[in-house]
Amino acid sequence: MSKLDKNEVVKKYVNGQEEALVEAYIKDGPSSIKEKMDLDDHVFEIVFDHLVFEHNLIYKAIISNHDFFADKYVRYGSAHIRDILDITDEKFDLIYEIVFDFLVANEAVYYHVLQHRERYTTAFKARGKDFVRKVLGLWKPKYEESWQKIYEFLLNCLSDCIFSEKTLDQGIEAFSMIVNGSREQRIITQSGLLF
Repeated sequence: MSKLDKNEVVKKYVNGQEEALVEAYIKDGPSSIKEKMDLDDHVFEIVFDHLVFEHNLIYKAIISNHDFFADKYVRYGSAHIRDILDITDEKFDLIYEIVFDFLVANEAVYYHVLQHRERYTTAFKARGKDFVRKVLGLWKPKYEESWQKIYEFLLNCLSDCIFSEKTLDQGIEAFSMIVNGSREQRIITQSGLLF
């Protein structure tokens, strides 16, 4: 569709209704706008893109429901937030960065790692800190402070994990030595045990 055709769609479905559409999206989500306005997928994409890029739709949705989105991020991570907001396409990467900045500032990323520490500790041990940092999306310099906090937390978890594993191994070894040392040695003959 040409730019002129897209402008016609925006004039027909959006002009004068921007605030109402933003409020409807915030209240009921993207599918409600599509259904209420009876839009096909292609027209809805044009309307949605216009609201996102020209009227800060996503940022307004995050600010209005920050507790909801922070909770969903802590539980399920970035991909889930992008699914909820219907911004999975690459063209929304910069928009999502604003959302992510908000989540980082509110420590949702830290609480996400805290809740899923086993998974991230395992990844940290197996693949290294750079891998975990990239998975969490904290590779940019502006996230350095948040990454340092998470990095220290993962190091402590890893130290505890290694200490627990060594303690368990040493405990099993000590138990085996005690049990083996206290066993009564008996001679076995062809007819059975010799007492």
